[in-house]
Amino acid sequence: MSDADRIARLEQSVADLATRLQRREDELDVRKLQHLYGYLIDKCLYNETVDLFTDDGEVRFFGGVWRGKAGIRRLYVERFQARFTHGTNGPIDGFLLDHPQLQDIVDIDPDGITAHARARSMMQAGRHKDYADPTNPMLGARQWWEGGIYENTYKNGASRY
Repeated sequence: MSDADRIARLEQSVADLATRLQRREDELDVRKLQHLYGYLIDKCLYNETVDLFTDDGEVRFFGGVWRGKAGIRRLYVERFQARFTHGTNGPIDGFLLDHPQLQDIVDIDPDGITAHARARSMMQAGRHKDYADPTNPMLGARQWWEGGIYENTYKNGASRY
């Protein structure tokens, strides 16, 4: 094998490794973003949750579709924040969310621009009796479980995902 052939093979190996490394880094970036979403929801940081979405993002939840930043803000801030934390962006005493993201699988499209992820969540939530409002049935002491599957599409920006 000539030196030129060896160099060409090495260059191809380096290019292949660079592609594989970028794909793994992209997968980790998407996974981190999904887990960040769960963390922000747990901490009732609804404004920061909205900031995770692209301007043309879309959320499908409880039979509704919220489109664009304005629609997503209506869901997370005007609905969840108003209901769970009385308008406070951040945790409040007596209210607990635990929203772990599990079994996440990430696939990066060959174009390196789009990713698809699927993850499970089993959320537990509750409001302690010491922080209940007996005049408002929505603010009573209660606890609940929720579970669901996320099927998300991600688009990378200038700095990847």
